[in-house]
Amino acid sequence: MSEKGESDERFIDFERLLRSEGKLWEVRAFLYNVVHIKDLYVGDGYTYTPGGLRTTREFFAHNMLLSELGEYRLIDIPYHNSLAAADGGN
Repeated sequence: MSEKGESDERFIDFERLLRSEGKLWEVRAFLYNVVHIKDLYVGDGYTYTPGGLRTTREFFAHNMLLSELGEYRLIDIPYHNSLAAADGGN
């Protein structure tokens, strides 16, 4: 499929997804091809490292501008990925 790209009938873009039956493989192909949720996406609600270590919860949501959220508070939180370090940096 990757060699043929969009000319391959298995390549699912937004238009093809709308016309599809919504089978699991069709939705997964759309997420892979268009949203770029690739090999590390498992779909169980967690993020994984390339080494297979389960890390934090993951959320799939529509992107929006902060100004579109209404009232909000933005807080800077220092972050160190100790889980990635434990997995050899992957």
